[in-house]
Amino acid sequence: MSKLIGLGVGPGDPDYVTVKGVKAIKVADVIFVPVGNTGDPGYAEEIVRHYAPQDNIVRLPFELGNWADDYEERRLAWDEAAKPVIEALNEGKQCLFATIGDPNVYATFTYLARAVSRARPDTETNELTEKTTC
Repeated sequence: MSKLIGLGVGPGDPDYVTVKGVKAIKVADVIFVPVGNTGDPGYAEEIVRHYAPQDNIVRLPFELGNWADDYEERRLAWDEAAKPVIEALNEGKQCLFATIGDPNVYATFTYLARAVSRARPDTETNELTEKTTC
């Protein structure tokens, strides 16, 4: 079964990624990293590049609009961002989503996992913690 793992890659320095995190990066078929409106690489992408071949890294654009009052627009944007992840999961790939900090605290992964689960309810999604196996 393919799965999607959210990985917090630390506060912004490649030396702070845990051994378990590096292992998860190395065994993932596809590593998704968030990209904002500017298209410039983010911290998560820069850190992942230290441990993974560039071919395994896929930039996942996020629309960072002002959605405070429009839940439906926000949900549609997350569904759009989830499409490449769903495609990779449909191909049986093990997917990782890297984010700075804790994927439970910084909601980027949480929203992505919800969007993936709406389209593929059977997908296992979890955050890499000390109790998670790779």
